[in-house]
Amino acid sequence: MPRSATITVKNPYKPFGTFAGLTFWSGGLTLIGAKPGIGKTSWLIRMVREAAQQDISAALACYEHTDEELQYRANLQALAVVGGPHGDVDETRAANESARSSEMVLLALTPDITIRSLEQTLIKKYQFPVGEPALVAADYLSLIPVVGLEGMLPMDERTGEATEQLR
Repeated sequence: MPRSATITVKNPYKPFGTFAGLTFWSGGLTLIGAKPGIGKTSWLIRMVREAAQQDISAALACYEHTDEELQYRANLQALAVVGGPHGDVDETRAANESARSSEMVLLALTPDITIRSLEQTLIKKYQFPVGEPALVAADYLSLIPVVGLEGMLPMDERTGEATEQLR
């Protein structure tokens, strides 16, 4: 018998938010994969920005870009939201748009930071809630260190390994 037939509740999962057009459920894991340069990081920044604007704890942890690059890209998005791709930008409106998402956390990570240490950083340093929904996006998932049976896996052996382990 299929598992769906054994569940008596029609929809046991309750969405906690829709960000950048994608609905998220508490405790869920969503993987987004695409070729380089297609816009994954920009989309993740948008998701995190929209979640922060809805007073949801939100973070983007990135293994590819620096803190400054992430902030620059977030600021460009705020300008695009108020001015459009070719519009004149009202600096006050752009500043207000940035302020609305000022609680989002943008973190550049090094290859030695694991998911567990990221989780502890978000909880202890940024006061993310424990046991409540939060949006945490990890950019460049294939670089996330994975602890294997013999300790930390070397970089050349873990490409894609984090994705497999998280599934």
